[in-house]
Amino acid sequence: MNTYPHSLKQLVDTGYLRHIPVDPITNSHETWELIRQAETDEVISDVRSGSRLMTSKGTPYSDW
Repeated sequence: MNTYPHSLKQLVDTGYLRHIPVDPITNSHETWELIRQAETDEVISDVRSGSRLMTSKGTPYSDW
């Protein structure tokens, strides 16, 4: 793969991941928030937790 993926499933399908990992905050593999390179871009450049919970410091886990 010479480009960024369009989905987490694409990383599994191409063998880069065995399975989509579990988000340790939500305990689900379905809550990942996908970060795109640009608003109009379809490729994923990063992921973060989809949790709406706050850390003990008062910041959302989804900001990590």
